[in-house]
Amino acid sequence: MATRPTTLALDSNRGTYTVTVSEPNLSESQLASVFEEADAVGTGDGNVTVQITSHDADIPLDLSAVRPGTYTFRIDVTDSAATETITVTRLEESHVDAAVPSEAAKTSRGGMATVPIRLGNADAATVRVGSQSLGYVSTVEVVDSDGDGLVVLRMNTWLAGRSTDANRRAFGVDDGTARRVALQTPPLDDPPLEPALYDVRVSVDGERKTSTYVGITGQPTEAPSTVTAPSSSYSSLETLDDLNAAASNRTLTSDATVARGDVIAFDLQAPGLLGAIAAERDGDESAADAFVDLVAADAGFEFRIRQRDPPPNRRPARVDLAATNAAGGLHAIPVNGSNRLFLVIDTDRMALTSREELERRLQPGAFRANLTLDPSTGVVDERRSHTSDWELVEQEVTLDSGDSKPLRLRSATCQRVSGTSSLAPGSQVAIVLRSTDDEWVRIAQPTVESDGRFDAEVNLSSVPGNATFVASVRSGPDAEVRGTVVDGPPAGVRIENQSVAGGPWTSPPLASRSVASSRSTRRILSTVSASRDRSTPGRRRTSRFT
Repeated sequence: MATRPTTLALDSNRGTYTVTVSEPNLSESQLASVFEEADAVGTGDGNVTVQITSHDADIPLDLSAVRPGTYTFRIDVTDSAATETITVTRLEESHVDAAVPSEAAKTSRGGMATVPIRLGNADAATVRVGSQSLGYVSTVEVVDSDGDGLVVLRMNTWLAGRSTDANRRAFGVDDGTARRVALQTPPLDDPPLEPALYDVRVSVDGERKTSTYVGITGQPTEAPSTVTAPSSSYSSLETLDDLNAAASNRTLTSDATVARGDVIAFDLQAPGLLGAIAAERDGDESAADAFVDLVAADAGFEFRIRQRDPPPNRRPARVDLAATNAAGGLHAIPVNGSNRLFLVIDTDRMALTSREELERRLQPGAFRANLTLDPSTGVVDERRSHTSDWELVEQEVTLDSGDSKPLRLRSATCQRVSGTSSLAPGSQVAIVLRSTDDEWVRIAQPTVESDGRFDAEVNLSSVPGNATFVASVRSGPDAEVRGTVVDGPPAGVRIENQSVAGGPWTSPPLASRSVASSRSTRRILSTVSASRDRSTPGRRRTSRFT
């Protein structure tokens, strides 16, 4: 039915009252049919009386029995002088339209496909997916619940066609409602849906308005790649927008080395993985919960993390994903557009499997991540395993210096303090310069850049010459380096590879910023392609997403 609006919204400071509604161009019976779904309590004198039982009432309108045209309804509160009018247009069916993108919605086998549908002067449309020649046809009615004219149909190709119930759960709508899902063909013999172009036809009131395709493609299983982020960013890495923001701020870096306490994320790419996770989710269950349930359910998907080179007489340490998730140390972020899953783990909360292992803190060393798909998934013909190696290291901070002792800085502004760190890019470290007579303190809070280096400046212009100080890393080891403020050229001494106990000292998160760099960071759409440069200790590259 082509009607705008379709709901009459009433707002009042009264909870219960009655109104009479009139329209000179409609009879009592026509008025009664318009308000048939409302709480109408009677008719008379060409009016219909409606009972209102809340402060803000939404009254559905049904103009299917009246001629196309514009109608002005007068609404009077029966026991007061309050009155209001509203104009409603009943359009010709030829004014009803629907539109979809000309390009096919693409996904890998068993993945998630989305089809935006723009409705013109219509509240609902019927979508038909598939064809008899492909052995799969399903219909679904999409409803524009919020009246903005846009609904986004979601199709889980992992569930589609498996059974009547699974097919019903395969369809959903963002900004609207999916209803009357019907599988028009027998259940699939070998789900999930085969790679092919599946017709998508959109009809309004039985008239076909537009069409497009859902393109299901094959997808190879990729070896998991690793991405690191500062420890302070874990709580803010829960959505795709969070990942893109972190990449833009250069705090998400492709690296196979992660400092203990920092965040590691595994970029998993496998056919059917996202659809299977979506099928596993129950109500408001998180994607992390669903992923843990999936890999524990013997459903053909396996993901394991274990130590590569255990100490003598020790079994390899194995990461317990369920325990890590229960400890709040696991986020799972589906990226439907490129059929990828980012598994984000806080290494401080990374739990081991057995009781004996739980008593051992996860120690630095070499680890291997293994993603395996079994033929029982229906998306591979033979068992496939892909591995990637990564290393957990201690947190280290090193200050740059010359060959002189003690450390010498000038009594001037912009005195540079620089160095390298094993911490993830975007992490902050605190370098403290404290006078030996406790007369002054300077704290530099540099940020680790994508190459593992940091630079900061301190203002020593008010410090007299020959003043002595101690330089240290806040929250760091007990080792200290003494220095002198001089008027001559600066020199310094190196603090060698000091381990930071208890994690890096961090300030409140920095605001988003744009950094001009030849190492541009793009939106997360496909494989992370950068890696650590072993030729220079601590050197890293910014993640590049294309």
